Order: sequence, then structure tokens, then C-alpha cells
Amino acid sequence: MSTTRPGKRRIRPDEEPEEIHEYDAPLPQTEEATSNVKFSRRGYASWRETAFSPATQTSSGEGKRSAKLPDAPILDDGVSVKFTPWRRAVENKLMLNADHYPSERHRMAYVSTRCAGKAQAQLQPRLDPTVSNRYKTAVEMLDHLQIVFKDPMERQIAKGQYEKSKMKEGESSNLFYGEFARLALESKTDEELQKGDLFEKLGSDSCSSGTSASVVSRLASESNDSVASGSGNGSNISGRRAKSSPRAFSHC
Repeated sequence: MSTTRPGKRRIRPDEEPEEIHEYDAPLPQTEEATSNVKFSRRGYASWRETAFSPATQTSSGEGKRSAKLPDAPILDDGVSVKFTPWRRAVENKLMLNADHYPSERHRMAYVSTRCAGKAQAQLQPRLDPTVSNRYKTAVEMLDHLQIVFKDPMERQIAKGQYEKSKMKEGESSNLFYGEFARLALESKTDEELQKGDLFEKLGSDSCSSGTSASVVSRLASESNDSVASGSGNGSNISGRRAKSSPRAFSHC
């Protein structure tokens, strides 16, 4: 035989654990208790509205943070770690992990943590909140460090190394080409001039093996791709150097 409570569902005797009585108990009818219940319901509704609003709830894809890249090395005196590659590493980190550094203060703090010694000493005066020319952005910090630590002779040094470079006996042509391309970019050597220069630097011994033609062909392909994208500047080269490339190609 089942029992029935006023205003409640019918419950069989064998399913009347003590817990059911707790949840089925009528609410207190005092004014204070009723007020507390209303307040609790309003609080829950407010929390639920905030928690599930479009501003706070994201999809599973949007909620995932980007994979953390390795940190940039520590910049100290600009010698052990060169400034230019260091700045690129910092900028890549802040760009590709932008969700880890959502505010300008986060980005400025990251730049500061990647500096030590002389570099940190350069930053400290303008990180003081009491000074009038305090840094406002991470870019300002990087620009200041660039004035101090970037070698003004960087291009000239690369140009000298480019002019002296020559493939050594037994050296991998791929490794040589990689170093040649790096120096050419840092010295801003015209792409059209690089073809003739590369052929000469590979040396006559590589002609018989086809190394020169293969590597120069690769350079020509990369150069053509660059020109097609609008980054080439072949129109600015001198006629004398521009005509040297075809003669060089005819050596093999």
C-alpha cells in the first residue's frame, strides 16, 4: 500500500529513505526565511547570467590557449646574444602567444624579464612609475634597446663577410649556400648580383659535379619568386654587375 503526502507525489513505502523527507519538507513560512530563499534564488540567477553570458563563455576551440613557444634568450651586453635576432625572438613570442600576454603591461613585463645586466640597467630608469617619460609600450622598450645594442656597422660587417666568403674544399654546398644567403640578406646585396657572385664563390671545382648550376638554379628560383611577389629590386642594379651573371654561368 502506498502513502500520499499532501501536495506531493505518491511514494511507495519501500522507497522512503530519510533523505527524501529532507527535500520534501515544506519551506519555512516565516518572513525572514522567505526573504532568504528569494535572495538565494536571485543570487543564483545573477551568477548564472554572468557565467553563461556571451562575454564570458567561449566555445571549446576559442577557450584553448596557444601552444607556448620557447622564451627568447636573455639579452645582456648585445655581444653574447646579438640584438637583432633577440628582438625577432621576442616579437615572435609576443605575436604567436598573444593570448598569454593580453595587456600592454603583460608585454612590457615579458620584455623586461628577457633582459639582464646592461640591458636591464638601460630599462630600469624608464620603468620607474614616477618619471615623466616612463615606457608606455613594449615597442618603446625594444626601440630603446635597439639604439643601444644594435651594431650600427651590422650591414657593413655582413657585407665584408659576404665579399670574403668562398666555398671550401669538402664543404657541403647546402651549408655554404645557407651561409651565403644569410650574409646576402644581412648585407642587403641585390638579388640579381647574388647569382653571379654565388657562382664565382662556389669555385671552378664544383662545375664538373654540377653543384654550381644546381645551387645557382635554386637561388634563381627563389629570386624569381621574390620578384613575382614584388620584393625584388633588380631594376636598381648597375649594368656592369647585371651583365656579369650570364658570363659566369657559361663557365661550366
